[in-house]
Amino acid sequence: MAVTWADRSGPFLPPVPADVGDPDAAGEVLPAAVMMPWGLDEWAVVVQPGSNPGDLVRAAARMPGGLQFSESFGDVDVVLVYRAPAGDRAALGNENPGPSRRECGGAAVRMALTLGPTRPDSRWMTRGERAAFRAGQTEAFEAVRRTVLDVIGMPAVRTSG
Repeated sequence: MAVTWADRSGPFLPPVPADVGDPDAAGEVLPAAVMMPWGLDEWAVVVQPGSNPGDLVRAAARMPGGLQFSESFGDVDVVLVYRAPAGDRAALGNENPGPSRRECGGAAVRMALTLGPTRPDSRWMTRGERAAFRAGQTEAFEAVRRTVLDVIGMPAVRTSG
């Protein structure tokens, strides 16, 4: 299935203090430049208004080595896409075909956790709305984890309430 630019776009938010009205998130700032998986053997660095060189360096440092710049998108939020050389997984320093069936659930959890914070712009949300968003996000992640484990034939142990 081909992924189009419209499928990839999302609400990339400027760096705002996440603790507005939420003492649990005191001092937290949403990143202004992030690295994310973009497709098969593709990674993207999303640079948003308000970013500084340190944000960009931290995001780019998370990408595997051996990638080549491929394309860019955007006007205000700039997306820089990097790809592995055609058919060359060795250039990424990753000749391993991936996790075994038994390791798949843990790999999915680790991948989801490395995507960084996914939060709505908390400046426009009440404390209750932020709490509901976090609860829904946790519930959705748990459902995905159980589904992945079920598909690969592993018993799912419930990790939350």
